[in-house]
Amino acid sequence: MNNIGSTGITSMALISGLLIMGASSSVIFEGSDDLSEDAKQAVNDALEEITTYLKIEEAIGKYYTTNNERRVERIVIFVKQFITSMVNVSELKIKIQNDVDVIVLSYSGHAEKIGSKPMFSHDIWEKTNNSFSIIVTNDNDRSLLDYNIMNKDRGYIAIKLPESFAMKKSEKISISIIPSKGITSSILCETPSLHISNIISFGEI
Repeated sequence: MNNIGSTGITSMALISGLLIMGASSSVIFEGSDDLSEDAKQAVNDALEEITTYLKIEEAIGKYYTTNNERRVERIVIFVKQFITSMVNVSELKIKIQNDVDVIVLSYSGHAEKIGSKPMFSHDIWEKTNNSFSIIVTNDNDRSLLDYNIMNKDRGYIAIKLPESFAMKKSEKISISIIPSKGITSSILCETPSLHISNIISFGEI
């Protein structure tokens, strides 16, 4: 179960409205020499705030057995930019919340190509503790791989859950991607009461 749909619809509606406003403001800017630089900057800042949005496409978790207990310990979230813009991933935060507590993770500084290894066996997990990393699927200009800048790039946010947040059956956590500017995107992850496969899909759109 997840809340991607409702979050996505609300955000997309808001973004669509502001894109129309942005187009209108461009016309105004071109035809008004008297408009102050402060006013122009205020509009540009507002547009940047709205159009910086990482869209969650899907979330997948994997069960591991620790101390004879089976729990989801690793989660990957596939994201893409809804609108092309420069997003500094080193400024992103990931908020994770369960019924007991909340934690906020920072970027590990590691983004690596997906390559041919299975997702949950990727070398990047060894560099991901109390932080998040990115398994890159698309980065033609190497902006993400070399400079931590998303520029029309796509990839999986890799999260190794702390022990107190690892998920047993029938448990929920919410995960939010929080940019320094822009819209927060969130997903509610819920494990089923019965699970056979080690891989679980938390939803996709």
